[in-house]
Amino acid sequence: MKQHPADLAPSLEPTPAIARRAWLPWLIWAVLLSAAFTVDWPVANWVYDHRPAIPRHSIEYQNGPLSREDSWVKVIKWPGDFRFTLAVAALVLILHRDRWKAAGFVCLAGIFSGVNSLFKWVFGRTRPLRPGESPGWNFFNDGPMGLFNHQDVSFPSGHAALAFATAAALSVLWPRWTLLFYALAAVVGLERILENAHFTSDVIAAAFVGWLCVKVIVLVADAIEKHHVRAGNDAR
Repeated sequence: MKQHPADLAPSLEPTPAIARRAWLPWLIWAVLLSAAFTVDWPVANWVYDHRPAIPRHSIEYQNGPLSREDSWVKVIKWPGDFRFTLAVAALVLILHRDRWKAAGFVCLAGIFSGVNSLFKWVFGRTRPLRPGESPGWNFFNDGPMGLFNHQDVSFPSGHAALAFATAAALSVLWPRWTLLFYALAAVVGLERILENAHFTSDVIAAAFVGWLCVKVIVLVADAIEKHHVRAGNDAR
């Protein structure tokens, strides 16, 4: 029997066990984010100290051991590019039994992760150790126009948010491969740190944003399904 979009996820019935565990991801995230803030500058300084003496490419500077111009680095962080998400959605369309619904779910997860841009504007955190820049938090950076130009702010990481949103969506579709999906997303986050484009806390925050986007999609789909079931029962 063909499944409804809400069936992309396991049942989300509000059982007592699920209710008791609902706070757990928030607690884990809060602990990890707090720990990440304490190591932000030590990690950023270590990465900066291990940059090559002479940049490997014709760029003005290189802040860490990894350069954004390295071809293999571009491959590593490709899961943080929406084109990768679209490519994954195309594979899902072919391989998953729900086809268009499953592929649309993956695309929607990637689109929703774009809320990360709003957070970047709100917090306005500068990237670590950029020459000529003063690190810090510039809330609502550049006023309303800053919402459309957030290239030089870092919290949370856009690449990591998209990578984790895609991983979370795929883990709903194929739970057996959850660890693999999240491991690939974690590699993207690690690359962003080693390029010194982001602080550790930028990546931790982004991971939660990506996961939360998918969680919201699943909850809304489940609520819509329940509403349709109730409406159908009432019509009888």
